[in-house]
Amino acid sequence: MSGTAKSSFPQSGIANLFYLDRIIHQISATRFNELWRMVQMLLPAVPAVLAVPWLAALRWRERHDALTWPLALCSVFVLVLTAYNFLFVNVWHQGQWYYPVSIVQMTVLALYFWEKERPVTDGRRSALVAGASTAIVLLFFGLVFHDLRYNLQYSRMYSARDEIKEHFSGSPPRMIEYDDGIISFATGFAAMSGLGFAVDREAVPWAQSGRILWLAYERGFDHIVSLNYFGTKGLTLESSSDEIREKLNSTFFLSPDATDPFQFEVVYLPSRVKLAFIRIRPDPSRLH
Repeated sequence: MSGTAKSSFPQSGIANLFYLDRIIHQISATRFNELWRMVQMLLPAVPAVLAVPWLAALRWRERHDALTWPLALCSVFVLVLTAYNFLFVNVWHQGQWYYPVSIVQMTVLALYFWEKERPVTDGRRSALVAGASTAIVLLFFGLVFHDLRYNLQYSRMYSARDEIKEHFSGSPPRMIEYDDGIISFATGFAAMSGLGFAVDREAVPWAQSGRILWLAYERGFDHIVSLNYFGTKGLTLESSSDEIREKLNSTFFLSPDATDPFQFEVVYLPSRVKLAFIRIRPDPSRLH
């Protein structure tokens, strides 16, 4: 269900072109989470596209072995996967689990190239290369990619569940949750998936057309919440509807077309977690 809901196939979207253009021309405006998602999608295609003719040349020069054709087929698969995901799946909907083959393929190709083109005759040099490569990977994941704040926010969300439930005691909100379910799990509040990855059959076309916010409201889900994909910086209980709308429109999951018919109000900001409960209601002056 999730994979089907994420894909726009056979209709190609333009979102990834927009994100790629921003990375190229406005790198300072690009969020790190957006950058690494784009890199993990596109980077493996570079060695893959170079590998196909090189592996074919190995076959032609009769230097091939049992790994040559499997690596060639895997490289073609990586290129097809990259093209499909770039054309039909929003980059924000793609995690590391989309690319285990693509990422491993880069490492295997590098080792295979080294073996074929630079035969190892010095064991110490080989050990030095292996050690340096391992150190670079460990430094990257230890200093750049490993972010303790990511898991910490979920821990804080669960720890704040009693405070949140007490605030809404007697009148629990029905939420449109733009997240992976942690808020409804922690609080027990009724929720509808705003991202559209866990909705009923009727809601799927609404999600795919970007109109799920209206369907959610009609079903009685009138509080927007998001822990991981929506920051609360700058929001207060006094924030105007237009200020909130502008912030929502800056996310990957809402657009001006989706938010235009509504008024927005921040009704609660828990003290122990960066989370906003935003009530929505139709704005008669904006309905058309």
